[in-house]
Amino acid sequence: MVRRRGLLVWTEALAGSVPGEDPEQAQALLRSHKNGLEHEIVAREIHAMLAPLSASFSTEGPHLLQLRHVTHLRTRFQGLLKEPMHVLDLVARLHPTPAVGGTPRRSALAWLRTHENADRGFYAGPFGVFDRAGNGEFVVALRSGLVNATQAHLFAGAGIVQGSRIQSELTETRWKLGALLAALGAG
Repeated sequence: MVRRRGLLVWTEALAGSVPGEDPEQAQALLRSHKNGLEHEIVAREIHAMLAPLSASFSTEGPHLLQLRHVTHLRTRFQGLLKEPMHVLDLVARLHPTPAVGGTPRRSALAWLRTHENADRGFYAGPFGVFDRAGNGEFVVALRSGLVNATQAHLFAGAGIVQGSRIQSELTETRWKLGALLAALGAG
């Protein structure tokens, strides 16, 4: 979600994804209108939230971020804050990110409260650490789970934008859960 050291702040937009590391799928991700739109919305909102706080602000991307089970579109941001700001203030400004809360924020969150039939618990929440000086790093708890001796409740999401297809989005959440299921010894 965000990292702060002194006046320096870093974050990234991760939105738009395909399963695995297949180079052909990665190139298709770069060409995908739906995934490009999803990514652009998240990147635009992050920029709008942090650029006004910064004396300088740079953007790099989108580029491919290839991980073991997923390839994402990623745009990196780096800023030099105009004045010191606790990392928790930056978290409050960014959370929930457009990737998990929608945009415009107020109306999207109202819609989710009315229509989402699940308690997110810790899913999509900010998790991190900070020091006395207000430096720290926070991530968004995506592809996460709550596990006890007999049950596991796993969470994953997908970016719903114009052009999304229900079956494709459901399929995306299933392959995103693959790494968690594998870690639990399930298929």
